[in-house]
Amino acid sequence: MKEELLKVVESELFYGIDDGVMPVNETSDSITKIPTFTGNIDPRVIHINNGRKWHEPLDIDIHGFELVPHKTDMVDFLDIKELKEKYYKELKTLVKQHVGASEIHIFDHTLRTGDDEKRKKKLLREPVKRVHNDYTEWSGPQRVRDLFPKEAEKLISRRFSIIQVWRPIQKTLDKDPLALCDARSVEKSDLIIAERRYPDRVGQTYQIKYNKNHEWFYFP
Repeated sequence: MKEELLKVVESELFYGIDDGVMPVNETSDSITKIPTFTGNIDPRVIHINNGRKWHEPLDIDIHGFELVPHKTDMVDFLDIKELKEKYYKELKTLVKQHVGASEIHIFDHTLRTGDDEKRKKKLLREPVKRVHNDYTEWSGPQRVRDLFPKEAEKLISRRFSIIQVWRPIQKTLDKDPLALCDARSVEKSDLIIAERRYPDRVGQTYQIKYNKNHEWFYFP
């Protein structure tokens, strides 16, 4: 029984509702200010598989994500100077070796914690509880144009990917682990375009509608 409990857990996920009104997520340059969100949510208790015990290898080209072993020389992930000078280099090497990319551009990072006291003290961001995808078919290429205006058309004229690399920055993650959905189980009709407003630009993400076929994973 204990073995079975380790293979699957239950958790509440917050799906979106397509009611004809575009959801809006308004963010801020200030980490101390929690982003605001307008849009209705659909809470669902979902079975989430332990990806470490899954019966087949999880592959980024098939499932949209995978678990990759990586040893870091980082001492303090909260030291932004060390993070950019050391960890960015490590990730460039890791991603290049793993997916065979010809070019890699790191343009952002986010540190999150579910501990409110630590979040306020260290100026970290809160976990995102809503089911979402960070880019749409429009905002993915547009982000490349925003970041690399001179090179953008050349870059997006060939295959490109926006790859997110996640890791726990403490030894044991006891709360709010990252959950990932098998891309093959998501239908195009599940996607709800949401506006994401920044102080200097407007982007898009997808909120996700509930679908009983969604296959969820986490990595304890």
